Amino acid sequence: RERKNIVAKPLWLDVLPQKVILDTLSKEAKRLCTATIGLVDYVHTQEQKPLTFDFSETGHIGIYGASGTGKTTFLQTLVYSMVCEYGYTADELNLYAMDFSGRNLGYLNQLPHTGGVVFSDEEEQIDELASILQGIINERKYLFSTNNCGTFIDYHAVEGRKLPAILVLIDNFTPLRDKYMNASDKFVEIISAGK
Repeated sequence: RERKNIVAKPLWLDVLPQKVILDTLSKEAKRLCTATIGLVDYVHTQEQKPLTFDFSETGHIGIYGASGTGKTTFLQTLVYSMVCEYGYTADELNLYAMDFSGRNLGYLNQLPHTGGVVFSDEEEQIDELASILQGIINERKYLFSTNNCGTFIDYHAVEGRKLPAILVLIDNFTPLRDKYMNASDKFVEIISAGK
């Protein structure tokens, strides 16, 4: 009898690399608020694909983990992807950041996209940011209702004018909740009201 050579398929893909260079990843098309931030191992389908979000569709994203697991790096990569890789302009994307961790997001103030970065010891600025964001939500609710639009996506589809996406980064929510209870309640309301 003739023996057939059977090539065994590996049971698992190679382990993901420790570091991934963003510009080596394939990117999805730029949409209203898109970011590609890394590589994901989909074990059940035996695939490794770039991780891409469009915040206008997904809404909020929460990242949690112990200290030193890369939460701040995730936020930095997210901004880098949107500004450098996808090329969002300040007319397309506005950023606000609350840095209650290691003060590693202060450099975002250098970007024309950034409306402000506040830190955990800046109670007045935290309250001011809450007021600014609530004002934006109220303006957009009025704008959307007067144009018969229910969402940011609808508005862009109906209106020819561009309206910048607003992205709020909160690095370490716990100190906000523990130290500034009234402000944290305002931000919970903002999170509930804004996608």
